[in-house]
Amino acid sequence: MLHRVQELECQDCKRQFKRAQELKRHLKEKHEPWRQCPFCKFEWTRPDKIKHHITIYHQDKFTAKVMAEFRALYGKKMIAFLDGFDHGPRARANVETAPAFHPSPPPSPPCDPSPP
Repeated sequence: MLHRVQELECQDCKRQFKRAQELKRHLKEKHEPWRQCPFCKFEWTRPDKIKHHITIYHQDKFTAKVMAEFRALYGKKMIAFLDGFDHGPRARANVETAPAFHPSPPPSPPCDPSPP
């Protein structure tokens, strides 16, 4: 017995997908505004990407206790935490030509608190 797989289509670009979660990820990454790291210009659509970025590049912005709690967050809980720092979604200039991978910028040099 053969089962016919129904194709799901993006209404914006007509690309087709076999699974609903693939279409959902496509819509989020290609057609919705991206968000920006509250500490630098790194842009993201997926909570796992900003979690990794902050853990690597901005852990010095938080106490050890807050970082431990931060590492335990995922999905919508991660977004809710970041909304305290983030100014909301930010539209990109050209969604269609954006690269598939957005590397994190290099970490900022530490601030020297002593006067020059």
